[in-house]
Amino acid sequence: MAGGFFEGFKKIYTGKNIFPKHLFLFLLSLLVSLPCAIAALANNSGSQADIYRYIYLEYPLLGIICTIISLIIGLYMIHFMHNSIKYLIWKDTQSDEEKINALDIMPDINLKLFNHFWKWIGFCIIWIIYMIVFILLVVSSCFIPGFKIPGIILTFCAILTIYLTIPFIFTSFAKNYSIKENISPLLMFTYLPKIFTSAIVLYLKFIGISILYCIVSSIITFAIFFIIGLIAGLSGYGLHSASNISENVCLITLITTIMLYFSLIIGLAFYYAVANIYHKKINTASENN
Repeated sequence: MAGGFFEGFKKIYTGKNIFPKHLFLFLLSLLVSLPCAIAALANNSGSQADIYRYIYLEYPLLGIICTIISLIIGLYMIHFMHNSIKYLIWKDTQSDEEKINALDIMPDINLKLFNHFWKWIGFCIIWIIYMIVFILLVVSSCFIPGFKIPGIILTFCAILTIYLTIPFIFTSFAKNYSIKENISPLLMFTYLPKIFTSAIVLYLKFIGISILYCIVSSIITFAIFFIIGLIAGLSGYGLHSASNISENVCLITLITTIMLYFSLIIGLAFYYAVANIYHKKINTASENN
């Protein structure tokens, strides 16, 4: 399907300087994965709660690194969304096929990535507040006498509305990096009827691809650990022995990095598809009106 996941995957792996761009994403994944691997081995646990406690409370420097890298990934996503919309607009308005295909959607790796940083942060804070207030309001309705069941239904609808519309609101922000044009909380209800069916189908595809990815990555991870464990057992060393701790960190970091990198790729393809729906259902419709 044009503008869908598979076209997104294709665009993600085409263009100028594509190898350095993907190497950059891989390095970002590595810098997030390393603290998580250290935390997992230090706690002898894969629990996210234990990992977060170790990273953000016991050794906050690791948490600072993860936070900084996560912000850079978020910025890269926003610029990717901007380029995706620009490409889709050009695709509809330009007649020069060579010019259209020459437009890369993968952002270049330079300091321009940090353009609009504070706008993006401000926009995120505003919409996080909106979502918290919205959820609190609908959840509080569950405690109104005689309104428990309708309140639960209302809460479900509110969460569904947020999940379906927020990607499109952030895509709208990415179009021109404008807070003013995307600050109204009513956008959720304005966008919902326009994108509802397309968004549901997109999320179903996203869930299907994610499940398939999880199955494949789990099988590969299990196979790797089984082989390493077998080798370690035959050589007389445990996976958590002091002599093998550095190898364990490297192994877990490598596996986590690869998984996170491909998760980012799936996320980029998802937002390319979101940009396509946004362009067809919201952007083009508003221009025609």
